Amino acid sequence: MRFAPVVEGEWSNNTSSNDIKLDGLSGVFECITSSHKDFVRTNGYYFYYDNGEPFFRMGDTSWRLYRSKNAPFATHFKPYIDARAEQGFNFICSVDHTVGDPSINEGGSLWLNDSDLDRLQSGYFDTVDARIDYLLDRDFVPGLFFAWAQTFDDFLQPQFERFARYLADYSSWRIQA
Repeated sequence: MRFAPVVEGEWSNNTSSNDIKLDGLSGVFECITSSHKDFVRTNGYYFYYDNGEPFFRMGDTSWRLYRSKNAPFATHFKPYIDARAEQGFNFICSVDHTVGDPSINEGGSLWLNDSDLDRLQSGYFDTVDARIDYLLDRDFVPGLFFAWAQTFDDFLQPQFERFARYLADYSSWRIQA
């Protein structure tokens, strides 16, 4: 479950699911003030943070930012982000799923057996979490594309809807927390 509370205080949750393992679960957590910047909004003409501060997007593209096991955090990811931050960048685009180039990072594959589009792997997202946390600490807004256009044919419609819903909820929870 991904959730972006915007009001400080204690929050509780209860689940309802046709999956017996997910039905009837509950929890409580405390929402505290974030050290990260506010949500980025638009009024149709320009971007701004919730506090009214303008957001001028200075971006870069690194398609494999979250999904390359050959670009470890300490030796590749972190130095790249640090260099971009020093250059004044505050936005980076990347993509999660692609054809012919498995989505694998230090936490493993995005999909069970690299191809089971019904089974996301949490270890993959643990690595994505660490990278997004670092981006946020450096005042970046991560841009996360779900998939390349030609990869839509990989999915059955319900599979893609679940994947997109997970990523949309995931992105809003991580970026806007």
